Amino acid sequence: MSKLATEKLSKGRLISPERIPEGFLWVDVKGSWSTAEVLLSSLGILVYCSISFSFFAGWLFSFLATPSWGPLLPLLFVGMFAAAGVGMIWKGLRWLRIVTKFYPGEVVLTSYPLRLGETFRLRFRRPLRRGYTRSLGEITAKWLCYEWVQYLQGTDIETKTHILWEQDLPLMTVSTGTQVVTYETKLTVLPEGPPSLDAQHNQVRWEIHISVDVPGIPKDTALFRFEVTPEAV
Repeated sequence: MSKLATEKLSKGRLISPERIPEGFLWVDVKGSWSTAEVLLSSLGILVYCSISFSFFAGWLFSFLATPSWGPLLPLLFVGMFAAAGVGMIWKGLRWLRIVTKFYPGEVVLTSYPLRLGETFRLRFRRPLRRGYTRSLGEITAKWLCYEWVQYLQGTDIETKTHILWEQDLPLMTVSTGTQVVTYETKLTVLPEGPPSLDAQHNQVRWEIHISVDVPGIPKDTALFRFEVTPEAV
């Protein structure tokens, strides 16, 4: 399952779909990007890494010049920030490889919102920005319902999630020569619920997580959240 920490998706709240001739369209905002966002993110990482690496290099030189416990402890402390910088660079490069290869994933439903016990067809697509797949890949998906709770414990804000129900969907192969990765399936909302809840600190979420794994591109998961009403079919 993809990380439930995708809270920056509209701050964790439900997103209204766009009405198109095919039905109702959602776009995975995590896969969207602009030139300004890329430049600002790259600048922030560059500044952070420049500062942390320069401090690390200074303390490392001091330790090598006069090996002792004195410069060792600051070296280890600054080294943690430098290691975090390396992680940021790796994650940034991985994200750039994904968004420069793929357009954001999107799904279309023929009807919305969903009702308890309803069976509906979902269509997912994710075009490549250039070219086509050169090797076989695969798409995996999970349909799930979970509770999200946020509360204050002392002075800290705690966030917890609890899976109420989940279903692994059939795996699908991505053929070579594919320009648009697609996935279609039928899903059913549990008749016994629960319906969606979208309060500020307590939510019940119905989501589908669709992972695209194509050789040469880091595996990426698109997340889409749907509203399930208390109405039963």
